[in-house]
Amino acid sequence: MNIVHSAFSRQIQHLEADLGAELFVRSGRRVTLSDAGRFYAGKIRAVLTALDQANEELRSMSSRTSAQIRIGLQEDIGRGAAVVELLQNVGRTLPGVTLNYVPMNSRDQPVALMQDVIDIGIIYGDPMITIGLHHVPLGKDRYVIAMDAHHPLATHDVLTLADLADENFIYIAHGMNQGLQNQLLGRCTELDFSPRIVQRARSVSGVFALLATNVAVALMPGLIGPPEGIVVRPLEDLDVEIPISLIWNRDEESDMVRRFADTFTHVASETGTFG
Repeated sequence: MNIVHSAFSRQIQHLEADLGAELFVRSGRRVTLSDAGRFYAGKIRAVLTALDQANEELRSMSSRTSAQIRIGLQEDIGRGAAVVELLQNVGRTLPGVTLNYVPMNSRDQPVALMQDVIDIGIIYGDPMITIGLHHVPLGKDRYVIAMDAHHPLATHDVLTLADLADENFIYIAHGMNQGLQNQLLGRCTELDFSPRIVQRARSVSGVFALLATNVAVALMPGLIGPPEGIVVRPLEDLDVEIPISLIWNRDEESDMVRRFADTFTHVASETGTFG
């Protein structure tokens, strides 16, 4: 119940004091309902059942008057100004539809779809996590180098792998979007470049925080909007593309999800947000 034992006990004591009756029979560590407790529980269950039914009926009424789509949004993608503008344009193109965005890492979205936590996802399309899902490619992102604004390399307009040979790297923790990690590091190996990774973080926000306190750099998807104090520079000779996709549960596809997917891909194509 996400409540400590002592606080729960106090609530029960207050309830019993307010009712003027003991709801439980306590014998050592054993606790059972008293006669008053059984009577009260029966009455309360009926009230709770009626409340649940009223909630479900109200939700059903609301769904008939307004449509809602819950969209899992890879946090990295959602930071960029171009993507924010795209999402706003999609919302304006779907009148009468409420779009609720749920910040969520790509790796968590397939499970969220299966558990009906979200209706559709926008992810960096790691091939290891899209198996079994319906997905529509949106475009590609490219890696850039992120660093503190006072880093010596921040004076460069464009960087090469040779510029980074002696740099310390902050990197994402093992197991986070593993397919994309393998692809990136594998390509670095092919180019005879091995990033000297000195620290790892479990999220992009964590990487940014470490960059602000360390003389280091990080490989980042280009669509990410860096926070104040962090700058990004294009990387000329690392030709690794990051696929971006819409995903949804093919067994739970609805007309509304299909309508959103069609609208999103159309607006994204017109604006060229994903290249």
